[in-house]
Amino acid sequence: IDNFLAAAHNWIYAEDGVVRANPDYISSYTAPAPGQNDAPFVVKLNLNPQAKWNSGTPITAADYIASWKACSGQIAGITCSAAAGWKQISEMTAGENEFQVVISYKHNYADWPATFEKIAPAAGLSDADTFLSAWKDLPNVASLQTGPFRLSQVERETKTIELVRNENRWGEAPVLEKVPFYELDENDAAQAFA
Repeated sequence: IDNFLAAAHNWIYAEDGVVRANPDYISSYTAPAPGQNDAPFVVKLNLNPQAKWNSGTPITAADYIASWKACSGQIAGITCSAAAGWKQISEMTAGENEFQVVISYKHNYADWPATFEKIAPAAGLSDADTFLSAWKDLPNVASLQTGPFRLSQVERETKTIELVRNENRWGEAPVLEKVPFYELDENDAAQAFA
């Protein structure tokens, strides 16, 4: 489900293995060339000013800075699953405007794009209480997401989730109008695939 909604997905991985910026979120970027040993190692991301969370709030440098602070251990009580890249950053600031992010690394870090594969909204990362509660309430969760689909309903009794087209989408509209997900019992999975 995460590929359909939630965090901003900044990169597109092509069939030939080439990684490029997803123009829905990043208009352009600059980074040191591979193997460049000059210090400091600084990356600049120019964000798409049309990109926004489902709440209507623009995706800005503040979201990147909040993600960095949360995932690098600067906010007590928040633990991210992949924190290694975040901990390599020495400073992160807004650049020329709120749609430019300037990331300074402690040293050369070739895997920097992986760190910024997904970004979460600052509104869900301000402190541990917000982080632990903001993602439980369905209407609130829907406002913290972005992408071609939005969460429409969660049916706990039938164990189904339905995603529908995001009417606030600024990029290319998805082909499907809705995408249902059903939880399958482990014993029923083989039969369902057959």
